[in-house]
Amino acid sequence: MPKVSVVVCTLNREKELENFLRTFRNQTFKDYELIIVSNKSLKISKVKIILQKGKGLPNARNHALKHLKGDIIIFFDDDVLLEKNYLEEVVKIFEGTPEVGGVTGMITNSVDSDIKHGFFAKIMNLYGRVFRISGFFANIPKTGKVLSNGFTCSNFNSKKLQEIEWLSGCNMCYSRKAFETNGKFDEGLIGNAYYEDTDFSYRVFKKGFKLIYNPKAKLRHMVTPTSRVSLAKLKYNQLVNQKKFFYKNVHDGNLLNLLLHRITHLSLFLPVLIYSVMSMNKELIRNYIYAEMGWKI
Repeated sequence: MPKVSVVVCTLNREKELENFLRTFRNQTFKDYELIIVSNKSLKISKVKIILQKGKGLPNARNHALKHLKGDIIIFFDDDVLLEKNYLEEVVKIFEGTPEVGGVTGMITNSVDSDIKHGFFAKIMNLYGRVFRISGFFANIPKTGKVLSNGFTCSNFNSKKLQEIEWLSGCNMCYSRKAFETNGKFDEGLIGNAYYEDTDFSYRVFKKGFKLIYNPKAKLRHMVTPTSRVSLAKLKYNQLVNQKKFFYKNVHDGNLLNLLLHRITHLSLFLPVLIYSVMSMNKELIRNYIYAEMGWKI
C-alpha cells in the first residue's frame, strides 16, 4: 500500500477549511498524512500545520514539499468538498498503472464562470471556439487538453476515464517521481498564480508520465470569493501568466504555434470590449491592453 501525503494550502478561509475537513475525514481510505500550509497559526487536531514563509500559492505548495513522506502527493484547494471514496479511487489508479505521474478527479459542479446562458452568450461562445479562446469566452469540449496556442480545455466533469495533458489545481495528485523529475511549482507567476497547475502538470506530461482523469474520484469546487481579486485583475493575471506558460512550455520555436497564439490573444479584444461595456467595467478593457502590451497595472 503506497504512502499518501495530502496537502491543503489555505489563506484566511477558516470556514471553507472546516467544511473541507468535514468531508475529508469521512474518506474510506484512511492511511494518509494531512498537512495544512497556512498564512497564520491554526489549531486543528491530528493535523500538521506549517506556517508559510513566503507569498503565493506556488510558494506554499513548494514549502510543503519539504515535509512530505508520501509516495503519492495530493494537493487540494481549501474550498473543495470531497465524496467519501475520492482518495480510494485515486490510489487505485496509481496502484494499477505504475507509469502514472498524476491523477485528477471529476468536479461535479464544474461551470466555466465565463460561459453565461442566453442567445448572446451562445454567439460569444461560437466566436470563442472559432478563435480557440478556451477558458476565457469559450468552452471547447475536450478534457484536460493543452491547445497549440497555449490555451487550455478543462471540462473536468466528463464521465469518461481518460488520459489527459494537465491536472486541475483544485485536486491534483502526483507520484513522488513526478517531483523528482520536474522540480517545483513556478513561483514566478503573478497574482493568484493562474496556470501554476497547468504549468507543472504539463511539464510532467511532456516528460513522458501518464496523466489520468478519473471520473470516479468526485468532488465539488465551491470557488469561494474569500481572498480572491476583482474580475478585471483576475483576467489581467490570467493573460500575463498564459503568455508565460505558452512561451515556456508550448512555443518550442514553432512559428505556427506562435501565430495561433497571437491571433487568439488579438481576437480577445472584441469579447473583452463588449463585456466591458455591458458590465460597465472599464478596468477589463484597460487590463487587457496592459497585459497585451506587457505593462504592469
